[in-house]
Amino acid sequence: MNAPFPHVQFIPAAPGYFALDFDHTKPEESDVYKMAVIAWAFPPAAGPLPVTLDGVDAVVGAILQPDGTVLDDYQILASVEAWASCKRVAYAAIKPAVTA
Repeated sequence: MNAPFPHVQFIPAAPGYFALDFDHTKPEESDVYKMAVIAWAFPPAAGPLPVTLDGVDAVVGAILQPDGTVLDDYQILASVEAWASCKRVAYAAIKPAVTA
């Protein structure tokens, strides 16, 4: 059997960590998805990857930490709403203009 990540080590996650994902096609009320992190995977030559009930999340949007802050690739934000707001602004800037 071939594993998707050979030679990966796993450790259990402490309670309170969540993987966040952003769906720019949804209305603002439901554009953030939150999945509990149950473990961390450590593939060779990579940083830790969250493991949710869906498996190893190699393309996670951000991590919600137990203190309520959000860690993404570039910064630490004060809250999920602050992170989502940054994502909305970024997607609005690249969304094609609608012509009448």
